[in-house]
Amino acid sequence: MKILTLSSLYPNKTFSGRGSFVENKILNLKNHSDVEHRVVSPLPHIPLIGRFMSVQKAFEMVGSSETRNGIEVHYPKYLHIPGLSMTIGPRNIFKACKPILRRLIDEGFDFDIIDAHYVYPDGVAAYYLAKEFNKPYAVTALGTDINILPNYKKPRALIIETLKHASGIAAVSKDLCQKIVDLGASEDNTVPIYNGVDLDMFVPTDKHVARAKIGASKNVLLSIGNLISLKGFDLIIKAMEQISDTELYIAGSGPEEANLRNLIRELGLQDRVKMVGRLPQHELATYYNAADIFVLASSHEGMANVLLESLACGTPVIATPIAGMDEVITSDLAGMIMEDRSVDAIVVSVRKLFANMPARADVREYGEQFDWQTTSRLQLELFEKILNSD
Repeated sequence: MKILTLSSLYPNKTFSGRGSFVENKILNLKNHSDVEHRVVSPLPHIPLIGRFMSVQKAFEMVGSSETRNGIEVHYPKYLHIPGLSMTIGPRNIFKACKPILRRLIDEGFDFDIIDAHYVYPDGVAAYYLAKEFNKPYAVTALGTDINILPNYKKPRALIIETLKHASGIAAVSKDLCQKIVDLGASEDNTVPIYNGVDLDMFVPTDKHVARAKIGASKNVLLSIGNLISLKGFDLIIKAMEQISDTELYIAGSGPEEANLRNLIRELGLQDRVKMVGRLPQHELATYYNAADIFVLASSHEGMANVLLESLACGTPVIATPIAGMDEVITSDLAGMIMEDRSVDAIVVSVRKLFANMPARADVREYGEQFDWQTTSRLQLELFEKILNSD
């Protein structure tokens, strides 16, 4: 089986933290001797001025291709016009990827299927490429592409068309699957395939050693993610006013960083709330182990990898009552779901969990169900179903 993966979320040396879901799934599929893979990861390109823009420069500096863990990865640059790429992005990605796919075929990699991650814009581009090369395609929905983007007229129409013509659709939660079916996709073609977690990287270690490494001296709450409003870091910070003898560590970067730092100062919480920036995964494992509780206060999620990573390290979690959380937190061993998304609900949940903490070994055992081998096996079964039906 020859698989061509299309994903702008695939990581590279510049963005080492991006796309672990896609890369880990591919690396586990690689263990099957009958599977060959090539990856095409389109990156935005702004002509002339892109390399001088702080938010764009890193994209412009990525090379055209590389080999990562034995997988050949190509990075075509597509025309990106800020403010317009919401509508022209899929077509521009298609144009940038088309010659690479043609060259791969000419060189002997005549792929059997296109596997796209993120329905918009990647999945739409895969739909165009599948028509161009007369190949079946599958798409994987990760969250925002189904929860938010269909609220926009042009993306919605293209998302619906892409889902309608896909030979197979995966989503990282059952809730997303239902939303995809509600958009008109075939229920028979839509399956949940949960994210996995690296159970070798994220493993319980000595909590006292981990706390010493990060400089913690009290109980520890942890939250990780892009510093954007929908993640609710401001709610967690405000909750800290009512949670005594506890420190909060926030790992991540993003446009809300300055506002969050200002909030910490306004509330006088500088001594107990620490913002540590974006960290590589091996360092995140230390923070998960140092923490007593991981807190997720998002307003939307697909399947939050951070929850799975925390559980794998033996640290229970608290999450807002949003779609998909009841698929991760199904037992008291995992933690708990808040009554609502509010400061008070965070405070109440933290206090309840501190009063009845599960054993770390039990939390780890619970987290082991989210392994990459299961994720990859289900993905392979979807591919086989598609190819056997064509």
